Parts: sequence; C-alpha cells; structure tokens
Amino acid sequence: MKLEWYHLPALIFIILVLAIFYVIFMGVFSSNLQIETGTELVFGNECGKGEMQKCFLNECEGVKYCNYGYWGECTLKKVCTPGEKVYCADVCPTAYKTCNECGTGYGPCIPKQD
Repeated sequence: MKLEWYHLPALIFIILVLAIFYVIFMGVFSSNLQIETGTELVFGNECGKGEMQKCFLNECEGVKYCNYGYWGECTLKKVCTPGEKVYCADVCPTAYKTCNECGTGYGPCIPKQD
C-alpha cells in the first residue's frame, strides 16, 4: 500500500492520540516519576490529597499543602503589616499591640506609656 498525501491527516491524528495516551497513563501509573526542584528530587507520591505541613519561609512559620502528590510552596497567611501598631479596644483603650515581623499575627497588648 502506497501512502498518499491525503493519508497524512489520519496519520498525524493517530500519532497525536498515542502521544496523549502515553502522557496520561505514564503520569497516572508511574509511581517513580521524578521532578527536580532546586537541589532535591520529589516524587509524585510524597503526600496525600488534602494533607498540609508546617514550613518556614525566611524564618516565618507558614504552611504548605499537598497538590497531586507533591508539596506546594510554603505560604504565609498575612493578617497585618510587620511593625504596625493597633489599639486593643477590647482589652484596654490605651493599650496597643504590634504586628510581628512575619505579618502573621499580633503580639500581646501593651499599656501605652505616657
């Protein structure tokens, strides 16, 4: 059988389907799939769906979540601007609290010195 030019689209389609099939099933069934991130190798089965883990980002405690078998980046939940001072109206109207150096929370209420 001689290949004619009009067979080319069907041939490309078959190759494309095989390539997609290979990528999907190699990603799903390969438990030793490795991806290099910086200096460490991580595996597609290093964590389970929905897991979270404490981590540190520039000496600040954060959290990272498991996504598709891989740990995500360390993130901080910022609630304030580092060094920001706010009044503690619920405790003492003349006391204030200061945002920590990470921006993840406030320190204790301190009475204002006159």
